[in-house]
Amino acid sequence: MRKPAIIAVLAAAGLTLSACGAGEPKYEGAPPADFAKATCSGWTSWQQADHDLLNLPMTLSGTGAEQKAQVVAAVDEYKSLLTAARDQVKAPAVEEGATYAAMFTDFYDSRIKLIDERMAEFESFPDTLELNNDQVQLEALDVATDIGQNGTTPGGPPPFTSIKDQDILKAFDAEPSCKDWITVIG
Repeated sequence: MRKPAIIAVLAAAGLTLSACGAGEPKYEGAPPADFAKATCSGWTSWQQADHDLLNLPMTLSGTGAEQKAQVVAAVDEYKSLLTAARDQVKAPAVEEGATYAAMFTDFYDSRIKLIDERMAEFESFPDTLELNNDQVQLEALDVATDIGQNGTTPGGPPPFTSIKDQDILKAFDAEPSCKDWITVIG
């Protein structure tokens, strides 16, 4: 599976260290390391589920109604995974922490909304198999493409690209689950 690289820039060490010390404001929320782990592990789970969803149409079997039920069950599981990824994101204890958390939750919410809309359309699709008996498979492939990362991109680019806080960027760089998604430069 091809994994897209997300690049974040860490400011020069001198600038980062000059901001440390007495008088540093305290913010409510999760430690940046917890935020990094939650966002990257959720992202990793979503990417794997997306890969699995794209392969689903080739695994469908049975009658048209059975195939359709398999797609609905798989997409429900996919949506549950996105919901869990969204729910594990908590605002980090940094300036603009709530904004950073909202970027992720809004991103996931926009994808969940797209799933709901696309599945309403899919569920109205006929499940009678004719011709080559692949009508449900073809529509399932369209659904997987539409709601997956290769389809419409509601919510804009990956939220990682907009984070500028140095403590979070350091946490991304240190978090093993971020290694496949984020390259921190600097």
